[in-house]
Amino acid sequence: MLSAGVATHPGSPTLPAFVAFVAFVKGSPMFAPSAFRFLQTATLVLAGVGLSLEAGAQAWPTKPIKVIIPFAAGGVTDVVIRTIAPKLSESLGQAIVIENRGGAGGVLGTAVGAKSAPDGYTF
Repeated sequence: MLSAGVATHPGSPTLPAFVAFVAFVKGSPMFAPSAFRFLQTATLVLAGVGLSLEAGAQAWPTKPIKVIIPFAAGGVTDVVIRTIAPKLSESLGQAIVIENRGGAGGVLGTAVGAKSAPDGYTF
């Protein structure tokens, strides 16, 4: 939960620090637009998981978590998510299923995510 620009989850960076980091990365010639898109996607996935964990009394996760990547396998997004997934799976105690649905500039994967059940197990 964010309030007054500061993340309330213990160990989370402050929002202004994150905004400064994103501005730095976006302006860096080292990162291509696809790499920045990956950073945005990974940040949203991890933020969603973090916010879900703050929900409190609900027992979550009770089944495997599915991450839909709307890009081709072997791309930057796929490699980084697959690098993060084992540690995330270990900390959550559930399997992380990664599904690549590349095509149409990400529209196909986005459509699959939009049509999935709103149960909090598909990112």
